[in-house]
Amino acid sequence: MKMPQRNISVNMSEKKQMRVSDAVWKIIKQAGVDTIFFVPGGQAAFLVDSLGKSDLKHISMLHEAGAG
Repeated sequence: MKMPQRNISVNMSEKKQMRVSDAVWKIIKQAGVDTIFFVPGGQAAFLVDSLGKSDLKHISMLHEAGAG
């Protein structure tokens, strides 16, 4: 399935600092995504932390086997 092309960006001209993980969720939200499914883990800790601050609906799978 081919995804539609969209012009998505984060306004970096603001003086406010933004973490990369916050920008990731902002861009995903702009792309039209409203729900995230994820498996928490050490390498994704910053993403999971920022996800909790976003307005995206998120569903955590506590183990890989539960995601299938």
